[in-house]
This record gives sequence, structure tokens and C-alpha cells, in this order.
Amino acid sequence: MLDKFLTPLALAIWISDDGIAASGGGVLICTDCFPIEDILMACKFLNDKYDLRATPRKSSLSKSGKQMYRLYIWKQSVPKLITIAAPFMVPSMLRKLHIKP
Repeated sequence: MLDKFLTPLALAIWISDDGIAASGGGVLICTDCFPIEDILMACKFLNDKYDLRATPRKSSLSKSGKQMYRLYIWKQSVPKLITIAAPFMVPSMLRKLHIKP
């Protein structure tokens, strides 16, 4: 099902909106309010469809004390992510892929 919706354009929009250039060189997508099952499904999809190494990464705790997670795309996969998503991103958002203007 994600195959139909998580296109390169959609991935670029998602990163532009909710992405963060992680300090270690990877890319975080703020999925804090997503159930862990959905994050795992998205990671598997990114691994299978785009050959991107993606895993959940612990974030903060919710107000109710529940552990939240963000989707993390590993530094090794960022060059491939750039070829997939950067063509659809406006220049000001490329910093989220560690591309300096």
C-alpha cells in the first residue's frame, strides 16, 4: 500500500516538512506521534523499495509517559536518499539532507 503513496515526491515533501539533518550525518523524520508498528512498516518499505537503511530511533516520552520514536535514515543511505528526494525539494530544504547551499 505504501508503494502507491510513498513516491520520491512524497518522500521529498515528508522530509521537507518533518525531516531533520541529524548530527551524526543521517536524516531523522519526526514520527513521534506514529505508532511504532507504522514506523517499522515505513522503515521496511524504505529498505525494500529504495534500498535505504532506515530504523526507528527513540525520541522523547509523551506526556502520558509512552516512548515515542522517530524514523532514522542512516548516514550511509543519505547519498542514495539525495538522488531519490533532492530533485523534488526546494533549495532551502536541501539542508535537511546535509546539502549546503
